Amino acid sequence: MAFATLQATMMYPHYAGWTPTEALGASISASGKFAIIFRAPATGSISSVAFFVQSASALVNFAVQLMNVNEAANPDGVIDQQVTFTDVIVAGAHMVVTPKITTDGNPASAGRSVTKGELVAMVISSPGNLAASVIVAMRIGDYMAASEPHARGVAQSIGAATWIGNRQSVPMYALNYKNLGWVNNGVLNYCNNFGDFSLSVAGSPDEAGSAFVLKVPMVIDGYVFMNGKASITGTIRVALYDAPDGTTTLTAIEMRTVWGQTTSLAIMTADFGGNFTLTSSVTYFIGIRPLGAYTFNGWNHEFSLTAVTAASPYGENYWKAQRTDLGAWTIVRDRITISALRVTGLGGAGGAGGATVTVDISKARLVGRGH
Repeated sequence: MAFATLQATMMYPHYAGWTPTEALGASISASGKFAIIFRAPATGSISSVAFFVQSASALVNFAVQLMNVNEAANPDGVIDQQVTFTDVIVAGAHMVVTPKITTDGNPASAGRSVTKGELVAMVISSPGNLAASVIVAMRIGDYMAASEPHARGVAQSIGAATWIGNRQSVPMYALNYKNLGWVNNGVLNYCNNFGDFSLSVAGSPDEAGSAFVLKVPMVIDGYVFMNGKASITGTIRVALYDAPDGTTTLTAIEMRTVWGQTTSLAIMTADFGGNFTLTSSVTYFIGIRPLGAYTFNGWNHEFSLTAVTAASPYGENYWKAQRTDLGAWTIVRDRITISALRVTGLGGAGGAGGATVTVDISKARLVGRGH
């Protein structure tokens, strides 16, 4: 299969860019339930799910159930799959990843089989939770930018006969498919913290950036990243390293860190000056290294657990990487450097037997499966 050349570049992974002030909560303390109604984005078996808690005042017990959807587009009340568990994070805004959801709550049993486009209800409650106030978050604003705009949230107070829907907001959720891995709706982009990191010639590490494994082959011509010292003059080296261990340099450029910025934080692009074809299923590295006396500051998404990282739109195959004195790379799997690849082409053979490639440029969602 030949590569398809894009008429404009796109960023991978996609960053939705919602902010905390756009959260709309639904309380599921002891008095109610919250449901996420979604269309299955792919055919397969859903083994677990993730959702975002805007706040929790104490350790929370959750019950998550998967149900069919009735004619009114609400949960039909019949539990098909379920899991109960205690959240591992006591309070604050964070992502929740469930254990395996099965037909009888037994981890050894089957998950939820779905067909692409099928309506499913994810019902979230907190049984026995009398002390904590729990807010399950949705996003408001440009909800049509999400890859699943048909998803909506509905809330039901205990004892109530009807669900109250919110069709103007997009629930924050992700689905873990047994055959595909995590599929994110483009809205669950929250991490536990945004943190910076410093690099200097004398420091350890002295080079950091991204490690990534592509699901489909790509052609890239640049790397977009966050610079935390854009108002300070300096020079950095940005390099793309070949798979599998990042010891061979495919290309490297030197660039100044000041582009007329008056504030310290800025998005910058390292233009590699040409197209570089990368294959799927192997690990590539991109590193930023300061030169001279300059200290570079980059930024991370920081997560509480590697399982939570995997449920984000980036973390299943895109992580922070760092090293010292051109030594071996360390992949930090609960951190993601805020960055993206600038993609100019897609397609080609992806592993043994070729690949089927679906491209949705408007959302930069890429799905590839060997066959």
